[in-house]
Amino acid sequence: MNILLCLISDQHVPNLLSVHALRPDRIVLLVSQRMSRRGTDFLEALRQGGLDYLASHDVVGLESEDSFPPVRKALQQAYALHPTAQWSVNLTGGTKPMSIAAHEFFKALGGNLLYTSLSQPNQLLNLSRDERIECTHRLTITEFLAGYGYLPRKASQDIADDESRARRWWQAARSMALHSQDLQVLNFDPGATVPPESRNSERDKARKKARDKGLSLPSAVYRPAHPDLAVDLAAAFELTPTASGEWIGKIDKYGVDFLLGRWLEVFLWGLLDRHGSTLNLDDVRLGFAASHGDAQTFNDFDISFMHRQGLCLLECKTGEQEHDTSFDILYKLEAILSGIRALRTRSWLAVTTRRIYGPDGQLKPHIADRTALYNCTIIGPDAIAELARNPDDAALLRKTLFPVRSET
Repeated sequence: MNILLCLISDQHVPNLLSVHALRPDRIVLLVSQRMSRRGTDFLEALRQGGLDYLASHDVVGLESEDSFPPVRKALQQAYALHPTAQWSVNLTGGTKPMSIAAHEFFKALGGNLLYTSLSQPNQLLNLSRDERIECTHRLTITEFLAGYGYLPRKASQDIADDESRARRWWQAARSMALHSQDLQVLNFDPGATVPPESRNSERDKARKKARDKGLSLPSAVYRPAHPDLAVDLAAAFELTPTASGEWIGKIDKYGVDFLLGRWLEVFLWGLLDRHGSTLNLDDVRLGFAASHGDAQTFNDFDISFMHRQGLCLLECKTGEQEHDTSFDILYKLEAILSGIRALRTRSWLAVTTRRIYGPDGQLKPHIADRTALYNCTIIGPDAIAELARNPDDAALLRKTLFPVRSET
């Protein structure tokens, strides 16, 4: 019987990939008390990837992951469960004391010592035999998050329907990106007859009604500023022009949401979707949502995808953000990623505002400092417009996402 021992700590991806690569008869999980409290679910992550070890696993608890005596004791307990089996141990996932103790323990017993480097996540190195094992499995977002105790909170069909609309509306989204500097598509200004002190309230009511029920045209709120944009939007929403230059038709609540800002998500998701294979991206999703365990609140990701077996999030913000002078959207991204506490994560923030840039065209110092601290890349209005002008240029998209070539 072949057994794979996995050291369960903050980095579960190497363990997942080693199980997929080796397909052992049984797995043994060495789990610290800290990871047990966090609610990690390694078996669920495997199940989401098509491997069921519910009846073929053992769990050995570890009192302290940073002290050699408790680790050695746990290793002895694990080995005693199946002393006649052929053992392999993945040294990558644990803390340093866990990895060192496991190396010493199983080297003495003639076990296979396995390791995965951060730069080559799909290669499993057998230190005992000096050989490399290729893992062809590509993790999905659901698998990655499941290992940290997160579950999807949006039905697969709802995401599929959303992405289907996005594909239909992508050309309109591209047109919005091209003309984002002079957009005035939906105007909910109540007019001069409404007292100034009531205008914001009336504007919010009109906007909420449109989000909930959609819009029937002709309507004074629909005013595409650019003629090419008007044509593309009419094609997307099947609107009919009249002799007087108005449009007749219906824009449903999804279309209103698109026009009020979600067009940026649709545009960038469409680029990632069509160039995913070229850029080595997996599971490019629009509007994925997840929560930890049974939590009632959940995280809604504008755009998410996997790159080199790591989770990537791309948040989108349109408008001038005049009410967000501190640019707190960066805190949201950091809060999501720090809440997951995953090691292999990256984030991007796409914005149409120029308020975050100084007179020299560079990010304002406090914005630059925070993006560097959070390892977040800003995709600004000029970059968005350039992508819209060159939607078939995969190299441009790669340069925008991954400025350092070696990271792709």
